[in-house]
Amino acid sequence: MARILCFSDTIAVAFALEQGRDGKHDDVHVLSASSLSDQTRERARQLNPDVIVLEVTRTLDNPHIFIFLRSDQSTRMIPIILVSTSNQIALHAEILGADSYVHNPFDTHALWQQIEAHLPHEQAVYAA
Repeated sequence: MARILCFSDTIAVAFALEQGRDGKHDDVHVLSASSLSDQTRERARQLNPDVIVLEVTRTLDNPHIFIFLRSDQSTRMIPIILVSTSNQIALHAEILGADSYVHNPFDTHALWQQIEAHLPHEQAVYAA
């Protein structure tokens, strides 16, 4: 069972993750991507996820979330996958140092393929 932390304020991203993978019951936690509070920071530390999915939009505070995740000792090594509607998402992912990205709108299969690519080997079972 993979532990996935998702920062998103849209239904599509959260829904795709909560639907899960075939044959797996992953532990998915969705937190708001609209702001970075002390409570959000502590929750990210406590969850100790295998992968983090971060939705990036112009109106959200998520560059701060990304910077926090990369600078905090307990989350800095956790792979981060960016999800965005921006045509510049590949560039943003490269500049920030994200592990991967998915352009939104996406199909659920593409998102799960990116997640699985960053899971520990024993947890990656999604059929390609």
